[in-house]
Amino acid sequence: MSLTKTALALLLTTSVAGCIGSGSEYGAEYARLADLSTTPAAELPDTGTASYAGYAAVDIMEEDFGDLNGDLTMMVDFAEGDIAGEIGGLSGDVGDVDGQLSLAGQLDANRVAGTVNGRLSRTEGDMLYGVVFDDESRFSGDMRGEDGEAIVGDFEGSVISQEGVVGGRPYEGRSGLKGGFAIERQ
Repeated sequence: MSLTKTALALLLTTSVAGCIGSGSEYGAEYARLADLSTTPAAELPDTGTASYAGYAAVDIMEEDFGDLNGDLTMMVDFAEGDIAGEIGGLSGDVGDVDGQLSLAGQLDANRVAGTVNGRLSRTEGDMLYGVVFDDESRFSGDMRGEDGEAIVGDFEGSVISQEGVVGGRPYEGRSGLKGGFAIERQ
């Protein structure tokens, strides 16, 4: 496994440890899917759709959210090349987070790529914290295994942070994000 894959597997293993109960189980699953060879484009179906499910880990580089993990579902339309997905059930060190993330993109040969949009929030005491995924937030990945049995990829971009009221006006800032996902055909 390459150094990049190993580092991402470690990030995802660490990130999901608290949520799933045994991060090593997910880490092993991520490593298994990441170790599959990239599917040649000619081996992918050219008709029909496929549903994928698995896990996503997102690190919002903002102290009010930090590392989050959740469930990722994705539908791939092989004939049209359209991709639609959703990340829900997000939680992390800060507890459960309200909201979900939507993924929309395209399949190009054996690569998936697109945008990540959504709004997440959480409440701590009387303070409401929120982040909005901006137009720079993206995902990309590769079809893996026989006939594209899995998709492994990453997230990157930025979010706009919004929290309560500071000094009589809403606080707003920008933070980066990164992460990864590993999903398998259902």
